[in-house]
Amino acid sequence: MPGPLAGVRVIDCSTGTASALERGDRAAATARDVSSLDELVAKYGVQVLPLTLDVTDRPGVAGTGIKVTLVEPGGFATDWAGSSAVHAAEPNPAYDHIRQAMAARSGSAKYGDPAAAGPALLQIVDADNPPLRVLFGSMPVELVEHLYAQRLQTWSDWEQLSRAAEG
Repeated sequence: MPGPLAGVRVIDCSTGTASALERGDRAAATARDVSSLDELVAKYGVQVLPLTLDVTDRPGVAGTGIKVTLVEPGGFATDWAGSSAVHAAEPNPAYDHIRQAMAARSGSAKYGDPAAAGPALLQIVDADNPPLRVLFGSMPVELVEHLYAQRLQTWSDWEQLSRAAEG
């Protein structure tokens, strides 16, 4: 017999939750602080169930039937660092070289369309066996492939020491 949350999607992402609710799904929206979900509850009423849940706490989620996917996004074309950002202080000149390097890298960066993230997340929500981790955007895919290739090489180079360390 299905439990009380049968057919309910659990999504810890405001874009994905809104996409699911807009298509008529019921959603158990999770957050460490459920007051951050007040706007969703006000807009969608009983269609959304706010739950306190830290989905990164694997033992705490085990046995609940909840399928967890951690979305690791790259940059998206939003106003995150623009006029909506809060800048608490004047930039410290000691970090000018870091800001310049970041600006140079971001000039060629491809930023994702936020509207595409919702439908992509819904494909994961609808999957029978969703991934634990997924990258959103070409930027993290390219970065992760390179970083893990480096890590694998380092681990291989130091394998003898690694094995010797256990005695």
